[in-house]
Amino acid sequence: SIFYYCQNLQEVDLSWIKPITNAVTSISYMFYHCRSLTEINIPEGWDITGCTASETCYRPFADCYKL
Repeated sequence: SIFYYCQNLQEVDLSWIKPITNAVTSISYMFYHCRSLTEINIPEGWDITGCTASETCYRPFADCYKL
């Protein structure tokens, strides 16, 4: 839920973060309700295949109408 309900957020640049590996186990509601979000810059090498359970990967981009 890192950017949960950031309604005015338009862009996110995550390119400076070290690539995420399959150690990621939850992305639920990560950008939930970010209605103004139009762009996310994610570097190559990100891998979220470790997030497999429906309750931990639930609706990461819900209500992101412009994305």
